[in-house]
Amino acid sequence: MTLSDLAYKARIAIQVGGAFFVAIVLVYAVIAFVFMQVGNKTPEVEPQNLNIAFANVPPVSIEQALDLDGARYTYLLNTIDNDYPVTTSAAEVFFVPTKNVTLSYTKQADAIAQEFGFDTDAVRPKRLNEGEILYEDANKRLDVDIRNFNYTFSLKSSPSLQELVEATPSADVVSLEDSWKSMAQNIFLQSQGGNDVLSGASTNVVYVSYDLSKGTYTPIDDETQPQAVRIDFFKKDDLLPIVSPYFFTSQNYVILAPLTSDATVVQAQIKTYPKLLEGAGRYPLITAEEAWKQLESHKAKVVSIADNPELPIKINNIYVAYYDPESYQQYYQPVFVFLGSDNFVAYLPAIKLQYLLK
Repeated sequence: MTLSDLAYKARIAIQVGGAFFVAIVLVYAVIAFVFMQVGNKTPEVEPQNLNIAFANVPPVSIEQALDLDGARYTYLLNTIDNDYPVTTSAAEVFFVPTKNVTLSYTKQADAIAQEFGFDTDAVRPKRLNEGEILYEDANKRLDVDIRNFNYTFSLKSSPSLQELVEATPSADVVSLEDSWKSMAQNIFLQSQGGNDVLSGASTNVVYVSYDLSKGTYTPIDDETQPQAVRIDFFKKDDLLPIVSPYFFTSQNYVILAPLTSDATVVQAQIKTYPKLLEGAGRYPLITAEEAWKQLESHKAKVVSIADNPELPIKINNIYVAYYDPESYQQYYQPVFVFLGSDNFVAYLPAIKLQYLLK
């Protein structure tokens, strides 16, 4: 073998050895990077002080969910820093007891009826079903749940109601808002559930117009003359915010007309189901990122959205709140709330899926 051949073979060996060495280094670097990532990944920590008091619970029933084709909606995360907010990892869940009809229900129901102007000697209630009765005369209607004394009252569409809503408003209606709030509060205090609603409640005043053909009250726009005022009562909680089935309005409200100091009640409702504070459970919740994925998968229930919204819908706020139902549900529990553009509001059960009944 000549020196030239030997030199050539040496160069080849050095090149092969160098390439092999580089490959070994790269493989080692990749393995080290993978282990570093695994080591740095923060494991999901189970919240402390859990108390799965009720085993698996049924998910919240979102009562006013809109009948929408969810697949047509797309979403854009538009929160602060365009990131998922940090939300509580666990929350209390409360049992809501049912109440039985008592022998004294007639006296309590009559007192509510008298508050709304019924002559209870002349107008006796009709039993609608096992738990509800109806007072009705030519001008008004009152439905009462005799288990908990929730109720819905309304004046019927009639010339007298039309006269009330078409009366000329006072020159400065805003100055009367405090007296209207007091009037609404006094009405609620006459009912068993009124104190539960009013305890720490916030109020919202909305001016509405009356549609005689539909018998409904609708919030006015800037160009419409107000005909009545709606006072909504929103419950408060020391643990989390509370949302109603409608979000923008409450199931606990009073509507007054005309817009004067002589206003009278034209519609009122109390729907409240007090929770049992003793024996509450504490359940783990999904994260905001997990909630977002369920929103994108169209599993959240939309309760408000404008007609023909611009897509994608920009989600500006995500948070956890208690859902305050309009009808009885066995457990008082949290939901994720999504607020977005075009009056978008959606709710999603917040408890981890493995703790919810299928």
